Amino acid sequence: MFHQDPAQFDPAQTDAARIVAPHRPTAFRGLTGGTLLETESGWRPVDAITVGDRIHSFDGGLRQVQAVRRHFVTRDALITAGILPVRIAGGTLGACSDLVLMPGQGVLCPVEAARHGGQEHRLIAARDLRDRAGVAQRPARAALALTELGFAEEEILWANTGVLLHCPAAGAWDARWGIYAQDPEPRPVPAMPVRAPVSVAA
Repeated sequence: MFHQDPAQFDPAQTDAARIVAPHRPTAFRGLTGGTLLETESGWRPVDAITVGDRIHSFDGGLRQVQAVRRHFVTRDALITAGILPVRIAGGTLGACSDLVLMPGQGVLCPVEAARHGGQEHRLIAARDLRDRAGVAQRPARAALALTELGFAEEEILWANTGVLLHCPAAGAWDARWGIYAQDPEPRPVPAMPVRAPVSVAA
């Protein structure tokens, strides 16, 4: 696990698919369609993940998906709400291919740790990476299919081979709309060994 969360998740809130009205905050949360996650049976798009699937986490363990919510947001809804997705180009932050993130998506990034001369990781909102080479924040090119995954505890997952993405504990979702309590705040994470990227099977 990434961090112990004392909140209890509601097992009744499992797999739900819907089109969400653009004024609801949950409309702009989740991993975008096509995002690749490393499951116990190999790399699979988030669109194919279901409750019960097990996904590799940052600390090397397999974590079972406890809840899934899917929703679809039109390009017009994104533009009207001023939501600018973040595009990480392939080869940036270990991504094997281009990756589109919602601006509030938490990304675990390596940073220099001056205190001990080594390296640690910090959880940063995707929008705050826009000034890095290979990262851009621009209006959406098309509608987005979004998938929210919930776990027993909050987790950091491998995406598109080498990008590390934060997913909440299912109990952190609002019981009614499935929104996170807040966007991720930049915070330090204890240094952990990062494995070498692997190729995605054709």
